[in-house]
Amino acid sequence: MHPPLAFLPRKVKAKMRIFKERTQVFDIPEDPDKGWVEIIYLNPGKQQEVVAKGRRLDIAFIDGKQENRLIPDEILLRDNNVDTRIVRWGNMFGEDDKEMKCNRANKIKFICEDGSPEFLAEKIEELDVIVKEEREKEVKNLPASLGGSPE
Repeated sequence: MHPPLAFLPRKVKAKMRIFKERTQVFDIPEDPDKGWVEIIYLNPGKQQEVVAKGRRLDIAFIDGKQENRLIPDEILLRDNNVDTRIVRWGNMFGEDDKEMKCNRANKIKFICEDGSPEFLAEKIEELDVIVKEEREKEVKNLPASLGGSPE
């Protein structure tokens, strides 16, 4: 249990760093239309929010008693994740050869195409590594008084 704030020494300063939003554009490999997607990095709190919204209420009757449970809905979780992660795209065409708007319905169509789930998962992982390295470097380069490396 944490002590009440009133009991903390007054000279202690809380240090917290809020990083700016980070996105990355990735080309879709072997796409004749040269399609691309811009994917956003989600911090752990935002990732938890997406997972929490990917649950549905399940009502079960066990021994005559109603039991309400929130259970993962894999389709809803996938749809919420792709809708949150893809922020923009270009050169994406539908079956009518018209450019597709970057909206939830079209993102869901995209993720249902062969190879798209693997592509998106790979690029999310790649972006996570890029962001981790950038943030470690950024913190290391801060002055020691702000939590940076004393070197």
